[in-house]
Amino acid sequence: MDELEELRKAILCHDLNKSKAFYLKMIREFQSLIKDCPSFNRSSLEDDDLACALIPDDVSQTFVGSRAKAVPGDGNCLYNCVSMYLTGDIRLSWKVRIFVAAELFTRAYAYADHPILQDTLASKKTFTDHSDTLFSLLLSDEGCEEFDFRRNREDAIICESMKTCEDKSWSSMLHLLGLSSVLNCCIESVYPIANEGFRPLFHQSIYPLETTSNIDREAKFGILWSRDGNLDNQPGFSFEPNHFALLIPDKEMAEVPCYQTSKVWQQPQLSSFFKEGTRTEKSTACGVGEVSGVTGHGSVDLWESATESSSCYKRCNPNLEDTRTSLCHTENPSVSSTRPKGDACAFDICDYVTDGISLDARTKIKIIENRMPPVGYHFPTTHYKDKRRKSGYSARHCKRVWLVKYDLLCYSQMKDGIYCLACILFLAEMKYYKDDSIFVRAPCRDWKHFLEYWQLHEQCQYHQNSKDKMNNFMSSHYDPSLRIDTKITMLASANLEKNVAIMVSIIKCLEFCGRQGIAIRGHRDDTTSTSINKGNFKALLDMRIDAGDDVLKQHLSEGPKNATYISKTAQNELLECIGDFIKLKIVSEIKSQEGHNFFAIEADEIRDISNWEQLGIAVRYIKNHNAVERILAYVDCESTTGESICNAIVQCLKDCGLDPLMCRAQTYDGAGNMSGRLKGCRTLFLNYAPKAQYFHCASHILNLSLSQSCTQLEVQCMMSTLKDVALFFKYSPKRQRLLESCIETVNSERISAGNSKINNQKVKLLCETRWVERHTSLEEFEEMYAGVIECLSKICDAQSRAPWDSKTVTEARGLLSSISTPGFLCAFACNRYLFGFTRSLSLLLQGSHQDVVTAYQEIALIRDELKDVRVRADIEFKENVISIMEKLSLVSGTSISIPRRCNHQTLRGNVEAGTPEEYWRRTIFIPVVDHLISELTDRFQNLSQCAVRGLCLLPGTLSSLNDQVTCSIKEFFNDDMPTPSNFDQELKLWRRKWLNIEEPPSTLPTAIHSTNALMFPNIHRIFTLLLLIPVSSATVERGNSALKSIKTSQRSTMGQERLNALTLLQIHRDIELNYQQIVDIFIRKNPRRMTSNNPLK
Repeated sequence: MDELEELRKAILCHDLNKSKAFYLKMIREFQSLIKDCPSFNRSSLEDDDLACALIPDDVSQTFVGSRAKAVPGDGNCLYNCVSMYLTGDIRLSWKVRIFVAAELFTRAYAYADHPILQDTLASKKTFTDHSDTLFSLLLSDEGCEEFDFRRNREDAIICESMKTCEDKSWSSMLHLLGLSSVLNCCIESVYPIANEGFRPLFHQSIYPLETTSNIDREAKFGILWSRDGNLDNQPGFSFEPNHFALLIPDKEMAEVPCYQTSKVWQQPQLSSFFKEGTRTEKSTACGVGEVSGVTGHGSVDLWESATESSSCYKRCNPNLEDTRTSLCHTENPSVSSTRPKGDACAFDICDYVTDGISLDARTKIKIIENRMPPVGYHFPTTHYKDKRRKSGYSARHCKRVWLVKYDLLCYSQMKDGIYCLACILFLAEMKYYKDDSIFVRAPCRDWKHFLEYWQLHEQCQYHQNSKDKMNNFMSSHYDPSLRIDTKITMLASANLEKNVAIMVSIIKCLEFCGRQGIAIRGHRDDTTSTSINKGNFKALLDMRIDAGDDVLKQHLSEGPKNATYISKTAQNELLECIGDFIKLKIVSEIKSQEGHNFFAIEADEIRDISNWEQLGIAVRYIKNHNAVERILAYVDCESTTGESICNAIVQCLKDCGLDPLMCRAQTYDGAGNMSGRLKGCRTLFLNYAPKAQYFHCASHILNLSLSQSCTQLEVQCMMSTLKDVALFFKYSPKRQRLLESCIETVNSERISAGNSKINNQKVKLLCETRWVERHTSLEEFEEMYAGVIECLSKICDAQSRAPWDSKTVTEARGLLSSISTPGFLCAFACNRYLFGFTRSLSLLLQGSHQDVVTAYQEIALIRDELKDVRVRADIEFKENVISIMEKLSLVSGTSISIPRRCNHQTLRGNVEAGTPEEYWRRTIFIPVVDHLISELTDRFQNLSQCAVRGLCLLPGTLSSLNDQVTCSIKEFFNDDMPTPSNFDQELKLWRRKWLNIEEPPSTLPTAIHSTNALMFPNIHRIFTLLLLIPVSSATVERGNSALKSIKTSQRSTMGQERLNALTLLQIHRDIELNYQQIVDIFIRKNPRRMTSNNPLK
């Protein structure tokens, strides 16, 4: 396989380093080759007549009189131009194409902000001053779609580079910019006189990105934006190029045959592509055929066009001009004037009297400006028979004062007569005048009665109509804002700006409701509702109007009632656009990571109020060397099998523009459909992301560890009793009031004794899912224990003033007895003490910025401390558990003793013990500690194996790195390393760097901040991948809580897209909305409702 094909494949595989290596090697050879390329006679190349007619007059001086050469139009025309200029054939076309693709791919960052954009914007000659809009004009259709979707310039350029690798794919202005850098020379981009709104961008000299002093500032050849085939001659069509033609300067041509005649007669065929015509006439002269519209100004030499068209017309009608005489010459005067020579006849009005010649605006202006002869010109004298004079003749001539006084008069030096400018240049309908009308078909040369003829002509209706047309033309020429197309554009821009302002006001109201998590609609907010309360959204609209939003007020009061954009349907569409913007923002952050596009996913299910399974999907990525976790979307699942959930995750990632192959970790809970080894989601997802290693949610593992360690009978009974106590007070306001009264009594006694008072007044239920949260409930119950005992005692007291029913008294006696037993007190005290070790770990694991190495270190710390507690069990139990038991027993009046034992006991502990302390330590405390240590060791094994790989690479623990761990690291991360072959050398340099550092980084985030990605690319990539691993799925669970607060029983019928948008708005409060981009998304989705002011669409 040759190097060119290797370069092409490297581009298609997104291999930046390999592409750079091949490109830099090959481009130097290519540039040196073309520098020494031998010259040949380029005049032998075939001319492209259509392209020649398109060459404008305002080309640079180098290309005045240049020739356009025919180039094969097979999709490679741009590269064929270069190849034909260099070699005379298309042998280099494919190589130039691949080089341009490599140039764009390897330097996408530079072309994203090319100097040509700033220069064009600074010129202020284009229709827009928005940089992104101007950038989109550089792209092809595929690149423009990519840019509209991603809003990332580099992504669009990379898309263009990959498309360029395909043979016969069309090129754009961006490829011309890249071509200039590939050839390392200036290229002249020539654009016909058309599409003035953006022509300045395409009609200019293009220089390489890195312009040096030895680069010739003069272009050697040009690229003409042309068309391949005939032009549609239909009025109103805009010029749309689909072909490139090679433009060769005149100095490089050996022989330059005359082609101006063909150019003149081809030029009218282009008229409909430049400006809308003012009249349509037919000519039989020279076989021209139908001529429509007005020719483009500057596309043919005006004087040459005038003289040649006139002479051609005379050759076809030799008797036309000489036989015509003025109707006012009743005395057959003899004319002494002859046709002037040279430039004196430029733009003479008589050349434009005949039918069949269409004039462009520039020619008309030249004719108007040259309507009077220059100062000092002597008007020819005409002799008339006059019997009153001795000679029998009187001499008369045209007077300059007439031309000065009447600005519609135009003097013809060729005819020595005066025409009416308005009636010739702005011809009215034929019915208004005769074919031989004076001032129109024939000049007026009766100087004696001239003013009388002119006054009669001014009274004609056709003259009035022509005069109005000419006045409008002159006004719009000198003040372009008066032109119809300019007015339409200005009105369209103003209308678009007004529509955007309206949409922004509506979006802000929706954003407020979404951010605050409040309902948007009332029970019914349509026009048929008679309810006074129309909902929060419409109330906010009214508030904005009251605050002075006049645009919104006018829109709602005077605008069309079928396009208010505040209905429930419009709300859903706008919310969907907001959701799309937030997703695009998250995806753009993922794709803008330094050196990679890797990410990790988290997923968890929740059942909403409508009994639908909602699958929350979150992504984790790196931003500014820190891990970021964000909810991406919620997907409603009709099935909860592993296959269905896997398909939903993959489809969601693809819809958001993420490639599942870039996923490097997946974190779920331990449910069978998620973590199953055969048909679980984690196994099936490996088919789409082979490198996405599965990690069990660490928070769920901790919950399972705590729940499994509490399987002792006394502990389970204690937990059940606490739940019964909470339920006893929760559903009875009377019992709750008595509890509060008892707590107040206890507080008064504590205050008088100088102790702290009880702050809580409700017994909380134990959390069913998060065992760590039970630690808080145990703390609060310990604080309220005295009040609970006092309350239950009053309910059980037969002498109590408040009568209680028998069921309540029975339950109170049972609960009072249960919470006063030594077994309850010991189990309570043990869990109260041991849960204190894991509470901080639970909070740590729920953080979205936590990394796997730090989590492993904290888990190991707790596990090691519990092992020490187990070794010192007698001391720990006496100092921390017995003290709590004695404190509570004093309140309840319980005596801590050993329960009755027998030879065969199965329902409770029957261990040998000499004292109550020893008995309860052996029965409850030691088994709970042993179980907790065992669970923490076994369940975090997978997390530990992954963390060890990164832990040994940390500068603070490099001493523990051995050959076995090194081989494991290389094997696991080999495919994702930038240069795996250099890992061993890099590792030695890494050791050397931290050899004499006293306090090296000991955590993953600090290590990444201290790692130079250029010096240590492999180690930096390993740290990045480790930081990507989600420790838990707590981010999704927090999103589930937000979803529950949004989709309530009063809002249970909202659609999925609406739910997604509102959830993302409430969760991602730190993502600031770009209202303009949201409106642009809405415009693209609803093109019939709002129209963007883009002339290319």
